[in-house]
Amino acid sequence: MSFHVPEDNRIAKQVSLIDSSKTSTIVDMISQSLPHIVPNVLLAKREELLPLILCAANLHVSAKARDTMLNTLFNLIKRPDELQRQMILAGCVMFAQHNGPEKVEEELLPQCWEQINDRHLERRLLVAEACGALIPYISKSIRGSLLLSMLQQMLLDERVEEVRSAIVRSLGILVCFIDDTDKFSQVLTLYGRHVLPDTSAGVQKEAVDVLLPSLSLWAVHLDKISDIMDLLFTALQNSLTEPNEENEIKVIAESFMPGMQHLLTLVNFQFVSLLYSGPYRDKTDLTTDNQPTSFHSSINDGSNSMSCISCLVSDEEEYKQLVSRFLSHTSEEWYKSWDQFDLLVYTTFSRFAMLGLSIQAEDMAIAQSLVNYVRSVCAVLGHHITSDKIEPKMSEFFKLDSEITSQHYKVYTSVLLPMLLCGVKAAFSSQSAVSNLIDCLRKFIVTMSEGSVPLQSLELSVQILMEKSHLVEPFIDLVLEVLMKGSVKVKVTCAHLLEICLLCPTCSTLINDRILPGLVTLACDTDYNVKLATVSPFGSILETCSERETMDKVYTELIRLLHHTNQNQDNNMLLSMISTFSRIGPNIEPQFREEVVISQLARWSMENNSCGDTNLRKAVALALIDAYCALYCCFISTSITQDSFLPGLKSLQLDLKELGLEGGAVIGSMVSEIQHKLEGASASPSRVSEGTTPATSSPSTEHLAKSSKSLMNKIMDKSASTKMSSFFSKRK
Repeated sequence: MSFHVPEDNRIAKQVSLIDSSKTSTIVDMISQSLPHIVPNVLLAKREELLPLILCAANLHVSAKARDTMLNTLFNLIKRPDELQRQMILAGCVMFAQHNGPEKVEEELLPQCWEQINDRHLERRLLVAEACGALIPYISKSIRGSLLLSMLQQMLLDERVEEVRSAIVRSLGILVCFIDDTDKFSQVLTLYGRHVLPDTSAGVQKEAVDVLLPSLSLWAVHLDKISDIMDLLFTALQNSLTEPNEENEIKVIAESFMPGMQHLLTLVNFQFVSLLYSGPYRDKTDLTTDNQPTSFHSSINDGSNSMSCISCLVSDEEEYKQLVSRFLSHTSEEWYKSWDQFDLLVYTTFSRFAMLGLSIQAEDMAIAQSLVNYVRSVCAVLGHHITSDKIEPKMSEFFKLDSEITSQHYKVYTSVLLPMLLCGVKAAFSSQSAVSNLIDCLRKFIVTMSEGSVPLQSLELSVQILMEKSHLVEPFIDLVLEVLMKGSVKVKVTCAHLLEICLLCPTCSTLINDRILPGLVTLACDTDYNVKLATVSPFGSILETCSERETMDKVYTELIRLLHHTNQNQDNNMLLSMISTFSRIGPNIEPQFREEVVISQLARWSMENNSCGDTNLRKAVALALIDAYCALYCCFISTSITQDSFLPGLKSLQLDLKELGLEGGAVIGSMVSEIQHKLEGASASPSRVSEGTTPATSSPSTEHLAKSSKSLMNKIMDKSASTKMSSFFSKRK
């Protein structure tokens, strides 16, 4: 038997070499065959070829053949997923480990360079991740030149967040390996211009977790931590708008919040820089018996592992000794400061005091971020420096011993107040620190109340303080003490503060024993404004409490206040009641909702038809729209729907029509929907007796609920404050 195969047949030539036992022959055969095999393998199974590709790339003596194999490796899968990328990266690392920096730089990095602008984001993502994975296997000179240039170019050109995040992560890894100190300014500029302003969540996460810790550690070694601090503070200032016509400055939260997160990450690096540069470092005559265990632990539990103290110091015992020397040195009556100490204690806090002074206490997240930074710095510096240096510096802006004028309002309504109370004075939990905080709060409550200063900054401070469980009970005791002795203005403030305490989860056990008795005392006060201030807190208790005894007491007080409202024709109290019923109506017991809330709303709605004051009539009608929209989605018994809810809606519909207010169409649709349901219930006797009218039982009702919510968002923006006049008759 004979056969003939053409001499130029590739497969025949490779088959003829099978009898050779040389490794080079086998490797050559694999490298020649793979480029023809890969295109014919299913994409989902191509990773099975990785061992053969890597074997040929590692063992082939020809640079051209290795280049082909590496190109095949990077192009093995058109759009590799995360697992496939990890497998390819593992192959790249294995190649780098076996072949050394020279071949990595000459053969592997060019493959990355060729694909940095690939149209598929998965391929660009692979390149960004490969740059980070190969850093330990590249020579020092190439790290700070070619590799840094590659990552910089990719960061400038990339538009996809996921790829930018990988680039930032690789850049952070690279910073750990760069020895050329001249590159610090280049990386810092890249960070400040292209990473910090990037508001993408993924980029910010990698920046805070990897890049900033790496850059900060480098800055500590170069004594340039102040450069990063200056850059971040400038970014914060750029996040503030120019003053408007009312001289108000707004905060651009999208850029401000990332800047604060970066500053918080920087705290431990600032402290390490301060600690290792102190004049006590080489002294041996300082006592070290008192090891600051709690102090050490308070700065060693960072959520980011790369910025925790244990990752920043080479010798933990040396660190503990330096902390003890630092505390001993700074606890002396007269001690010599140094540049890093002055930067953190004086310059930083002066800057932040002025920053806090320019921002009004309107946004909880912004205030909380500033408080967190101030509290963290105070924690690392210790109680003595905080009370001796920082607290006086922050307190000097507030004139608690003199009368507050309108010129001082801006100070008291700014986030500087939460920064002082929650950041500085609440930084430590010792008994003396808590006592100092409570005394300070007492002064602010009285001073701001008597000076008629808007309370948003004080209320925001209390919200933040109530997150600390050890402060809840002392603060409530303080409020109860002050309300017993204070003026009318102080008592009104106390009512608001007690309502804020209800938001704290740990307050649930104190409602019946502490908070409710305090509110009852205020509700029994002879002054009308004090009574008025208790309406909303009583409603909040019904929303947060489920104890029968407590709820019954609140019901009694609200009914008593309702009687007071009708008796005295008190319009402010009425609007407060409607607003509170609107807020709590969907969340309270059905019986109280039907017997008290809905019946009262119906009475007020009908009486509003005959109101002679147009402005007041509009204000009540707008408040009632909100209330009825909130209650419309609740289950209400058929009898109450027919006797109270529907008549109240019809009266409101009449007001809206006569006053020309928005919302008449929506309220009319509600009326039609309810009438239709009641007619349907009449046709089915089984549903008439004590049934319920579910407001969300049909698609049309669900549409009405959405429409009413949209309507309220529009209407409430247009509602104006009105001068109240009496018009309500005594409840029959």
